[in-house]
Amino acid sequence: MAKPKLKYRPNRMFSVSQDGYYGEYYEPEQIKFPGKAMVVCSGSDGSFLLTQLGAEKFYEAGMPVIALAYWNVPGTPQDVELSPVEYLQNACRWLKHKEECNANREKSWQETLKFLREEWQV
Repeated sequence: MAKPKLKYRPNRMFSVSQDGYYGEYYEPEQIKFPGKAMVVCSGSDGSFLLTQLGAEKFYEAGMPVIALAYWNVPGTPQDVELSPVEYLQNACRWLKHKEECNANREKSWQETLKFLREEWQV
């Protein structure tokens, strides 16, 4: 089976050494969900391509999205069990300050932090 190909180029790329996480930001020309954004990551398979393909679907729907890798890419652990939750925190913080994603951002940010504290004991 042929490996799927990406349709879009990210607007910005992030590295662990410079940004505190590894990922790609996709911002559609027309944002259909003002004040909303997604962070997409795959599971324990370690496939960043799967994450990118998922992010493209949100991009196509008109939503800003970060494809986030938390292991098995440059600068991240090679074992999923050693993946720091701070990667997700750092991506959310960047989105929090992105103007296109900031309507009701304080409420969304508080809800995200509450989720992280309750579910992941951050």
